[in-house]
Amino acid sequence: MHGKIAGPRKPSGWHHINSCNNPNLAYGSLASQQLFIQASYKCQYTQVDRAIFFPCWTQKCCGLDLREPVIGTMRGRSILAIAIIAVLGVAAERYELFPFKLVRAGYSYFQPFKAFPGRADIVMLGDSITRLGRWERWDDIFAGRAIANRGISGDTIEEIRARVGAVIQMNPHKVFIMGGINNLIKGSSAEQVFPIYADAVRALRSAGSQVFVQSTLLTAANYTPVVNPEVRKLNDRLLKFCSVEQVCTFVDLNARLAPDGYLTLTSDGLHLNPAGYAKWRDEIAPDME
Repeated sequence: MHGKIAGPRKPSGWHHINSCNNPNLAYGSLASQQLFIQASYKCQYTQVDRAIFFPCWTQKCCGLDLREPVIGTMRGRSILAIAIIAVLGVAAERYELFPFKLVRAGYSYFQPFKAFPGRADIVMLGDSITRLGRWERWDDIFAGRAIANRGISGDTIEEIRARVGAVIQMNPHKVFIMGGINNLIKGSSAEQVFPIYADAVRALRSAGSQVFVQSTLLTAANYTPVVNPEVRKLNDRLLKFCSVEQVCTFVDLNARLAPDGYLTLTSDGLHLNPAGYAKWRDEIAPDME
């Protein structure tokens, strides 16, 4: 033991680099600089990539034990951070985790003051199913019309109703509305959703807009929770409402998008895929004239 200094126990899974025996890895060499290795004078620690510290194994740092996983570099940590943020963002929207509701509330508040014209010929009003339609980008079909996409992810029928005032301020000739699915997914019944839905339609019609109530879309056959029975009940109530009160036109999108009683043109069982949105567009194009 004379003349030797015992270093800390070597962790498993680390790689040993002996810079004494390998001049290409000697301290101050180009290779060591490329590896971002900086040995301290007193040999207490070795700094790798300016962030992660590992102990030296000899007094003069002739032998360095370094682990070099992707996570041990600045680039690796950046990639990992971006991946974690992306996963958390998707989970937050899908399951309405914090801060989803806070972000959505801010988006709802500021949205009327940005991106959309002061007035619009047509407003598409709803939740994420509407939002993902990108209606304002289909200039080839709806040329010459100012279309405002007022779909907000996660919105319930109560939240859609709360935004009706902002829609009315745009003085649209026509409003295409769809909602209620998020309520049903959360356990509400069609009977609970319908009165609020009807109130939103009446408010839009009273302001002078022609209102098109688009059937709440059915979900895929294997989608959970199972909501299609309630979706059908809600659509039956809306169809009767439009027929009796004469304040809206009912558009049965499910006849085209779910002819077998469940959604097939879908990306996740709930939202439409591009082919589904194309069929939706074709179904309402005559009413947009």
